[in-house]
Amino acid sequence: MNILLADDHIIITDRLKSMITRLIPDARVTEVTDMVAALAHLKHTEIQLVICDINMPGANHFGIVKTIKSIQPNTKLLILSAYNPQLYAHRYIQEGADAYLSKNASILEIENAILAVLNGTVNAADTAEISPLATLSNRELEVARLLIEGNGILEIANLLQLGVSTVSTYKIRVFEKLNISNIPALAAMFHNYQ
Repeated sequence: MNILLADDHIIITDRLKSMITRLIPDARVTEVTDMVAALAHLKHTEIQLVICDINMPGANHFGIVKTIKSIQPNTKLLILSAYNPQLYAHRYIQEGADAYLSKNASILEIENAILAVLNGTVNAADTAEISPLATLSNRELEVARLLIEGNGILEIANLLQLGVSTVSTYKIRVFEKLNISNIPALAAMFHNYQ
């Protein structure tokens, strides 16, 4: 069995590798630190399970799942991220990921998730959404996150390769949907649901 770990935090991949080696002794585990290397590996090696972060060099957040599945449609995909599962899990599951788990999960939860994904016994209902932020589209959520990080409209437009007016429209929609009027209120809402 071939397993690919894609995360730019070496401590995470080292810990996952030792966990997987203990769980599945015959697994061959490959570690990469960016999405370009992950995709290159997927093009040359049949992988049964990919465990990856959504925030690493070369990753385009919501496009990750489709890109991985376009190369290897049958590979299982477990997203392991620091981003709040209540806000993001259902989005990645809808895109085709097999599971989404927080990096704050316990070792037992991560082990159980790995085995459940490999056995095809993941329950997508476990990722039920309760956050008002769930009303945002993927792009609106991305713009909101970048606003909170202190990026201006022009910076966001450049980062996402969008027009300035398009980003402004997304910002307006975010504020309308969440019934807020400024970035501090947006940051507070993210903080309350993280």
